[in-house]
Amino acid sequence: MLLKIENLKTYFFNNGKIGKAVDNISLTLKKNKIVALVGESGCGKSVTARSILQLVGYPGKIVSGKIIYRNKDILKLNPKEMCKIRGKEISMIFQDPMNSLNPVFTVGTQLVETILTHLAISKKNAKKLALEMLLKVKLPEPEKIFNLYPHQLSGGMKQRVIIAIALSCSPSVLIADEPTTALDVSIRKEIIKLLLQLKRENNLSVLFITHDFRVVKEIADEVAVMYAGKIVEKRLKKNIFDNPLHPYTVGLLKSLPPVEKRIDKLPVIKGIVPEIYNYGKGCRFAKRCEFASDKCSQSELHPVILGENEYVSCVQYF
Repeated sequence: MLLKIENLKTYFFNNGKIGKAVDNISLTLKKNKIVALVGESGCGKSVTARSILQLVGYPGKIVSGKIIYRNKDILKLNPKEMCKIRGKEISMIFQDPMNSLNPVFTVGTQLVETILTHLAISKKNAKKLALEMLLKVKLPEPEKIFNLYPHQLSGGMKQRVIIAIALSCSPSVLIADEPTTALDVSIRKEIIKLLLQLKRENNLSVLFITHDFRVVKEIADEVAVMYAGKIVEKRLKKNIFDNPLHPYTVGLLKSLPPVEKRIDKLPVIKGIVPEIYNYGKGCRFAKRCEFASDKCSQSELHPVILGENEYVSCVQYF
């Protein structure tokens, strides 16, 4: 395994209350594979991503667990050591392309700065590499784009620049946090196609965070479904789509609008995600689950192993 998360807990401490944003999750990322981390907004996906790079801000704190990268627990690294990995070995595409670039610096300045921070090369060669990256992400006229400011670019162009920055130092792992959410459908497809191409060309391992199962179907090899700080199901993409097991996974897939026909009303999952500071005992999905029994809310659930690197957390399978 290239990257392995073991029993990670990232909590938020606020006025004596504890918000268990990421609560004892385990996840593995193999070389040259894409794992999609899926779930509703507020379930802990982005906090998981930021925990990997130790970018969790106050009042959040990584309480316990391990993040093993190339056989080393990177949670034990000091800030200076972590800086050498962040952006070079493990890179991240943040959620909003509109706000991820600094508006007062040109595209070229931001690309070159990233390259010079991590690679021991001259400024001249850094510019050459920056132009190569802009070409690689299929931006027209790299020399022109290099000298433009972010506000002079469209949303899709900004996202390509962000991808160029993220991949400029040839990372082994790319974390993509909702990279297509703010884009329209046609540009979204172009970005997904580009990410798949770059993954093949660079032997990238990708943790792809999204709430959209349609994107998952196009891009993922494996799928981890997250709900209220827990991973409730982790399986190969084919198994998730052919035979979803956890009621939450089933509900998410049922709520997808069909492509081939029009329907008046989509099935929905009743209720809302529980408040982060008040998860309570047992299965956190129990109050929204049509199959819930008294057993569901009595005690902490443990994953049921289904096969190699596949599991589900539901009393139906104990």
